[in-house]
Amino acid sequence: MRPDSNGTYSVVVTDSNGCMDTAKFVFIRTGIQEISTKPILKIYPNPTHSILNVETNATNYQIKIINTLGMKIYAETNAKEINTSLLPKGVYLLLVTTSDGNVASKVFMKE
Repeated sequence: MRPDSNGTYSVVVTDSNGCMDTAKFVFIRTGIQEISTKPILKIYPNPTHSILNVETNATNYQIKIINTLGMKIYAETNAKEINTSLLPKGVYLLLVTTSDGNVASKVFMKE
């Protein structure tokens, strides 16, 4: 339920046996609305051999690659292609963090 204006609201729930319960709450709009948008992230090919392509709707972002030990092994700003040829075979986590702090992630495999 998302009220349109300040006020006291009630919600009445009735189950299949006819039992009812009522919940009341007061809604006060603060005028502050935070919209957090997770960036769209696409990586290919996956698994990869040498070049990993990165597509995102973010315009200013930081890319990090994390190995299975949790170590950051790569970082770059606004990359569209990542050369993975020197990475050992394995599974990695790619993180994209936007300038406003939103994060998207994808797991990829290096063959």
